[in-house]
Amino acid sequence: VALSPSQLILRFSQGVKQAGSYVQITDGTGNPVALDVGFDPTDAKVMVAKPVPPMAPGVYKVHWQTLSADDDDFHD
Repeated sequence: VALSPSQLILRFSQGVKQAGSYVQITDGTGNPVALDVGFDPTDAKVMVAKPVPPMAPGVYKVHWQTLSADDDDFHD
């Protein structure tokens, strides 16, 4: 990224359960980025991650896992 996004919004095709669902961001050297992660209270298909503090310019990797509210399967 050249500029840090204020948030990362993940939209899924199925509703997700908060327990068992997560998102992680690591920088180019594998160090984790501190995130404030939340779930949209009006849409069970949306997870929001906010970097705290903003990310420096660079290359990042996003990894997520969800636990489906529809069939209790994990997806990543």
